Amino acid sequence: MVAGILLGACATPILEQVAAPVAESSTAITVQWTTTEPTRGRVDFGLDDAYGEFLTDDTLRTDHRVQILGMPPRTEVFFAVTATTEGGASETLPGAVVTAAVPAAYPDLDLEVFLPDVVEDGWIVGSLVKTPNSAVILSTGGYLVWWHSGYETEGVTTTAGFLSHDGQSIYYDLFDPDSCVTNGTFEAEIHKVSLTGETEVFPAPCHHHDFTELPDGTLAWIAYDPQTVEGRRVAGDKIVERAPDGTTRDVWSAWDWFTYDPDAEDLGNGWTHANSIFWEEDQGFYLVSLYNLSIVIQVDRDGQVLDQYAGDDGDWVYADPSQQFRFQHSADLVDGGEHLLVFDNGDSAEMDSRAVRYDLDAATHTMVQDWEWNPDPHLFTTALGRAEVLPGGNLLVGWGGAGRYDEVTPEGELVLSLSLGMGTAAGFAGFVPELGGTW
Repeated sequence: MVAGILLGACATPILEQVAAPVAESSTAITVQWTTTEPTRGRVDFGLDDAYGEFLTDDTLRTDHRVQILGMPPRTEVFFAVTATTEGGASETLPGAVVTAAVPAAYPDLDLEVFLPDVVEDGWIVGSLVKTPNSAVILSTGGYLVWWHSGYETEGVTTTAGFLSHDGQSIYYDLFDPDSCVTNGTFEAEIHKVSLTGETEVFPAPCHHHDFTELPDGTLAWIAYDPQTVEGRRVAGDKIVERAPDGTTRDVWSAWDWFTYDPDAEDLGNGWTHANSIFWEEDQGFYLVSLYNLSIVIQVDRDGQVLDQYAGDDGDWVYADPSQQFRFQHSADLVDGGEHLLVFDNGDSAEMDSRAVRYDLDAATHTMVQDWEWNPDPHLFTTALGRAEVLPGGNLLVGWGGAGRYDEVTPEGELVLSLSLGMGTAAGFAGFVPELGGTW
C-alpha cells in the first residue's frame, strides 16, 4: 500500500509517465518513469527546488526506478527527473511529494550535537527492542527514515538488524529467549525486508542475540544448544549456517570446546551465553563473544577455535589485568586485525559500562588497552551494546539497553548523542554512509 503523486503524461518527445509513490513504512520515495526510447536517467532532489542531491540510472532502458531514501518524515521533498538519450537529447520534469509520518508507536528521538564540524553524516541500521520490535534506519541527523515491525507476541524480542551485502534489504531477527531452552512453541526467525517492502522469512531454530551474513548470502547465527547435565537443562551455544539454497548445518558447539561447571554462577539463559558474531572476511573466521565466560573466540567454518582472547586458557592475555572486559556484548577486530574493539558491559557491582579498544601485540600475545569511551556521567547496561569504527575514523557506540548512540572521536571527544527515549533499547546496529539506489 502506497500513497503518492502521479505526475502523468508529458508533452515531450522523450518522457512519457512519471510517478513518485511514497511508502507508508518509511520516508522512501520511489521515482518511476518511462521513456519513448532507451535513455539514461538522473533524479535531482532536496528539501527545496534548488535540490542539492542526485541519483542516477546509467543503464539505457525505457523503464526506470530510483529510490530516494533518507529524507525526514512528514516533509515536502522536491525532485526533477531528467532523461537523456544515447544521442544526447534530454528532457526534465519536476515534481514534489510529502514523505510519510512515523507511526505513533515509535519513540521520539533526541539529538544533541557537540562537535558539528566532525560529525560523520550517515545512517544507523539496526533494531529497536520491544518498542516495538522493529528493524529501523535512523539518520545521524536525528530522525527515523525506515521502519518494519515484527511480532508483538509476549516474550518475543529482536536484538539485531543490519543492511544486506547488496545494500537492497535489511535483516532482523525475532526470537523468544526462553522458548528453545524450555521447549516453548515460538520458533526463532530471521526476516529479510527489501528497502521497498518485500519480506522473506527464514526459520532459525533456537537462534538468539546475533547473526551475520557472509558475502555469498550464507546466514550464520548463534543458537542455543540445550543439553541435560545431572538432571538440569543447560543451554550451551552453537553456530548454525544457512546456505543460500536453504540447507543448514551446525558449524561449532561450545560443548566440544569448554567444560561445563555445574557449580559456576548461572547468569541467566545459557551457560556460555554467546551474544555476538562477526564474520571476519579478510581472516576467514567468525569472531564470537561469550558473555558468561568474559572471553572472545575465533571460530573457522570447520568448527575449530583458532584463538581465544582473555580467560584462563586464553591465547591472548591482558598486559594489565585491571583493564579487562567483563560480561561484554560484542567484539570486533579492527584496523586490519591490529586492534580488538569491545563493548564492555561490566560487572553489575561496578555499574559502569564502556567501549574499549585493545592493541594486539603479536610478539607477546598481549592485549594493551589504548582507547575507551566511558562518558561522564557513567552509563550502565547489562543488555546489548556495540562499538564500531566509522569510515572517517570516529567511533559509533550503541548503548543497548540504555537506548543511546554516541559518536566519539579517536581522542575521546563526544561528537553527538542520539537518545531513543525512555524505555527503548537499541539492538545491535551498524553505520551506513549512503542509502538509496537504482533498480
